[in-house]
Amino acid sequence: MQFFEKYINSKFYAYTEYLFKIIWLSVLMFLTMILGLFVVGFPLAISAGVFTIAALKENKDLSVGSYYFQILKNIFKKPFKIWFFFLPLLMVLTFNLVFFQKGFEDFSWFYFISYMLTFLVFLITIIALFHALVITVIYDEKVITLVKYSYLLSVAFIVRGIIFILIAMGIVFLAIWIPILGFVLGGFSFIIVVYYVLIGGYVRVPALNEDFKEKLEELNLFYRRGE
Repeated sequence: MQFFEKYINSKFYAYTEYLFKIIWLSVLMFLTMILGLFVVGFPLAISAGVFTIAALKENKDLSVGSYYFQILKNIFKKPFKIWFFFLPLLMVLTFNLVFFQKGFEDFSWFYFISYMLTFLVFLITIIALFHALVITVIYDEKVITLVKYSYLLSVAFIVRGIIFILIAMGIVFLAIWIPILGFVLGGFSFIIVVYYVLIGGYVRVPALNEDFKEKLEELNLFYRRGE
């Protein structure tokens, strides 16, 4: 019994419990995406997942499942307005990438430069999307304003964005090389990478960081009322 008491009170136990809660959160996010056929589920999973992991960071005893579903109810409509702006934009950029890539059959500087510029915009837009899915929960602003903020954050935290893209590419290559390992590690580490790499930069913008904390406290209050 003494061993178990020491284990439960140890830092290792705290880290283990935190890891398992992150895994459980990742499973819930994955189910949300599947049940929402990705188009509906993806924005909800990202927005709710970010604030859930932020709440878990403050309160290690948090009931992840209960909190996650309460937050889903609270923010249900908010991510869609920004999502349905970015989704068509990403589809257009993807089409352009395929189009310009076909031009490589007969090398042309026009196709090469166009492809590289489009690819750069595509990557920045991916990063901006994740920022947008968070700030749309924080601020009740017009879509164009949220889009502007999200791109500004992408440029301001360009180093974090590059790290995020490199990790994402590493997960993709791992999934191609060892599908099961890539799927498991990618699925369980995705929200950690989004939160600590991208959203973690908000601490360097005092006003944004304060607004994020205020929104988190508001969501915590909503959760406590719903318990």
